[in-house]
Amino acid sequence: MATVTMINNRAAIPPVAVLRFEDGTKGDKTITAASYTVLLDGSASYDVDGPILSYQWEEQINSGAWNIFNSSTENKAFRIIRNEASYKYRVRVRDNSNLSAVSNILTVNLNHPVTNTIIARINNDSNNAVVNSNGFAFELDGTGSTTSNTNIVTYQWTVISATTNNYKIQNASGSVSNLLFTGECTIDVRLKVIDNLGYSDTVDVQVINS
Repeated sequence: MATVTMINNRAAIPPVAVLRFEDGTKGDKTITAASYTVLLDGSASYDVDGPILSYQWEEQINSGAWNIFNSSTENKAFRIIRNEASYKYRVRVRDNSNLSAVSNILTVNLNHPVTNTIIARINNDSNNAVVNSNGFAFELDGTGSTTSNTNIVTYQWTVISATTNNYKIQNASGSVSNLLFTGECTIDVRLKVIDNLGYSDTVDVQVINS
């Protein structure tokens, strides 16, 4: 009986490398922080005729040379970045036929927070003050609050304590608020201002209405 030997002359097919952030996105990220952990995911990479055996993780900083920062069999990697710069990432996968492919590129732009000084002021006073009111209404003006490099986006007026209920605070989220009195009252009010980066400051005022 004759023996038939089957010879497979089909060429091996290279793998396909796919890189995503761990949250599944592929879009560029801009991060404002002192440091950031970049989580990279190459698990969507595939090979139709064999397994992927290795993942070579590469980084480029500010359009410089590509450098390998990790090489393993793991399809995920992370990188802690601290310097303010533009970081690019890619992964090179290799299969059991020693064929390789390079993935798409992901970019992370790291910006350090702006050094900022924010000062809350009530009626242009940044110190805790005591003022007298002898009328129906007393204006609380927070527009004198300042920041050095950012913009104030939130004003929050809250009553800390009051000796009676003979008051009402009006426009508690505006830059200017009003205390409306219906009788005698000593009231402590706090202004909190917050800028567009989340920096904040507070100042208190005691208003005595008699």
